[in-house]
Amino acid sequence: MKRIMCRLANILAFELPLEPAFLAANFSHQHLYYKNLEPNWNFNSTRRKVISQFWLRHVSVHFGVLLLVAITFIAIYNQHLPNASGIFIGTVTSFFCITSIFYYPQFYRDFLPVLDTIIGQQESLQAELEDTKKCKRTQFSTPTLTIIYYVLSKTGDIQMPGANDAGAALLNNLFGVDKDKLKQNLVRLLKLSELSARERAEFIKGISAARDFFTAVGSKSAGPVLNQLELKVNHG
Repeated sequence: MKRIMCRLANILAFELPLEPAFLAANFSHQHLYYKNLEPNWNFNSTRRKVISQFWLRHVSVHFGVLLLVAITFIAIYNQHLPNASGIFIGTVTSFFCITSIFYYPQFYRDFLPVLDTIIGQQESLQAELEDTKKCKRTQFSTPTLTIIYYVLSKTGDIQMPGANDAGAALLNNLFGVDKDKLKQNLVRLLKLSELSARERAEFIKGISAARDFFTAVGSKSAGPVLNQLELKVNHG
């Protein structure tokens, strides 16, 4: 009974539909649901769905509970209910009054600003995700990046980082790729004879991409280092 009363109190307070956390979760859920049904679904379409849900579900439930409570009190204190026409007129009048002084102000003052803020955040996240995907499409693979740094260490005044977490973290700061994959490739450089067929193919492909890179930047000293590395990869 206590739980039912608490739930009834929450509905009457009409706080949940305006709660930013609830609205954000609901927006994300609705957007993912309709996006799975229609790939071209956009944020503006979800916005319309969420607004419709506000009026058709939350407002309807809230007003329905208010009406039920009012009718219950009338029945208790008057011992009888007014006729159907009286209930209908009272219901319509009450709805328009409550909408004008409560629902509309809550909708425009609280609900819409929060909803538009959430949409703005989602759009920013989507733009960042698209930028990241574009970068990943043009960025060298992790083996290639590791090989490029290996060549730079052999031809310049820099040391090859250790094949450990610290070394991977250092290269992560430079290249911005997964630290675990960087560590794996640093380890593989030290154990070329133990490479699997798939790893060997990845390294050969990485050497080819690295050779194109150094050719493009006009490096002559990189060629012999890459050739020697390629021999080690091919023959272990």
